[in-house]
Amino acid sequence: MENLTDTVEFVLSTKNAPRMQTIVGRANEWCRKSMTQTALASAAITSFEHYLDLLFQYDKNWKENLIYRQIIQNTNDLVQCDI
Repeated sequence: MENLTDTVEFVLSTKNAPRMQTIVGRANEWCRKSMTQTALASAAITSFEHYLDLLFQYDKNWKENLIYRQIIQNTNDLVQCDI
């Protein structure tokens, strides 16, 4: 199947209905097993860990820079010193 038209024709063909039902049934079974609260939480944590790895690869000081920016942005009580 090289293009979308061929794929759609294959999927919609009545002669392929049993095969398509098997594929959908297996996909539904996979979802029931894989889309549990625990599995989703684990996948989210893995994604965050990967994101952190990428941040450190991009900028080893990203954490310190973020903290510094938060300190500066949240410091709104500065006043002029007339010494």
